[in-house]
Amino acid sequence: PPPTSPAYSIRYTLDGRDPLGLSFESYASPITLPVGFVRVRAVCLSPTAAGKVAMSRLFTVQDKVAAPFIDDLPIEGDASGREVSLRTGTAGARILYTTDGSDPHAGVQGTSECAPSPPPPARR
Repeated sequence: PPPTSPAYSIRYTLDGRDPLGLSFESYASPITLPVGFVRVRAVCLSPTAAGKVAMSRLFTVQDKVAAPFIDDLPIEGDASGREVSLRTGTAGARILYTTDGSDPHAGVQGTSECAPSPPPPARR
């Protein structure tokens, strides 16, 4: 979210240039990153310009992510419960999920950071 005080501002760039330079965007809402390697540089400026906090991070945005696998296994010795695990074959993907049937993008109830994993074994 944007800074809570209107006196503060956040500037950013998506091409690695200095956000204190002439070419920058003002942050007002979440940013959609383009596909590829994206260097986000941002700075939060105070009204006095004496205080500023800068950050830089490289993102790799993939255009396709493998669908998640859901392993549904009975809990041993407990006929009333089930255990599920979520995974995907896309390294670094984030799986959003809910347990109440709501849209996972609306208010994230849970997330799972994923390492690549093979498809689940075939059941007999």
